[in-house]
Amino acid sequence: LTLTKTGSTITKQVTTDSKGNFEAGNVSEGDWIITADSSQSVADWDGYQLSYTDIGQGAVKAGSPNLSLKVHVADNKSLVNGIEIGYHGSAVIKGYVVIDADNDGKYSANDIAFGALSTPITPKLVLTSAKSGFVEQEIKVDDQTGLFEVSGLSRHDYVLKIDDNAIERSGYRLVFSPNSMSASNQVTFSVNSPKDDQFSAGNVAEQQAFGFKSENVLKGTIYKDYSGQGTHQTYHTATLSGVNVVATNSHGLTLTVDSDSKGEYEIANIGEGRWTISVEAPANSGYDFSYVAQKVGGPITSMTGNGVVVDIASPSSSSTKITTVDFGLKGQASIEGQVVIDVIAEDGAVINAQDIGIDTLFTDYTVGLYVDNNLVKEVKAVSTGSAEHEL
Repeated sequence: LTLTKTGSTITKQVTTDSKGNFEAGNVSEGDWIITADSSQSVADWDGYQLSYTDIGQGAVKAGSPNLSLKVHVADNKSLVNGIEIGYHGSAVIKGYVVIDADNDGKYSANDIAFGALSTPITPKLVLTSAKSGFVEQEIKVDDQTGLFEVSGLSRHDYVLKIDDNAIERSGYRLVFSPNSMSASNQVTFSVNSPKDDQFSAGNVAEQQAFGFKSENVLKGTIYKDYSGQGTHQTYHTATLSGVNVVATNSHGLTLTVDSDSKGEYEIANIGEGRWTISVEAPANSGYDFSYVAQKVGGPITSMTGNGVVVDIASPSSSSTKITTVDFGLKGQASIEGQVVIDVIAEDGAVINAQDIGIDTLFTDYTVGLYVDNNLVKEVKAVSTGSAEHEL
């Protein structure tokens, strides 16, 4: 440090000791300006920046990168004590706090920031240290991306700590942490120098994420629609396995799962928001979408061509974290036949030109289709001509 007396060419130079202390003796009364040379023997000096100064009247944040601190010496016997000059480093730690929307156990572009939820949540993230006396610093997490950035760091073992208890009370569970596939609410970052960029360079922030999963579950059963009428019936007990259930949210994220041997499916940890749920039968199976068992209302907001739109509520606001959507798929087979009056009984069990279509005598004659003694459909017998196949 250089001390220069105002209005003169008198200067003094002092060097800080191992604890950062300095002392300038034999200083005459008057105003002195303390500056720091740009060239120093301090390791990585160009990585440090002036942070604050204090001449005993409270710390003042630096308004300039260059030190120029004015100190007044009242008389030749005065002791000016307690001058503080603070420098911070240029190291940065970047990362994310997100909801693991695609359930892949790591950060990805599909993940959702807590601030982007329909009911925003503000994660509490703090920078602290194992060293006593360290003043915790609350870190801002971007509402839309979940990105956080801690700058001005020097060589030190820093600890980033997330208040996962508060987030868990909102229905989300911590599942991964920075630089780890395990879940820990606090992680140590060992910054090796004021210019250390190991925690900020490139895409490293993506490996330094706190990830949470929703406790919500979407589940249901895929039924066979025997009658093909597009409504769920109590006799629809047979189910279909291997049906692909596709859930797509308003951000374009898609989650898929196949129904199991019992026709059941489950998408765990599905995030809050609006989802379109559809089904796709296995190729060449002969089945097509027929119905959604549940009606519009509650979480189901509308029907689509082959599915339904569902609003998944915040896991903390819903009385149950399970949303059920059951589907029915219909086949493409058909049954056709004829009902006639056999005019000549001796001609055998065949229809011939002498026979009469049943509707010529009974205009409302119907044929019923039953499943397990349940009438599922009725159709009228109708003659379209006189040929045998038209009766």
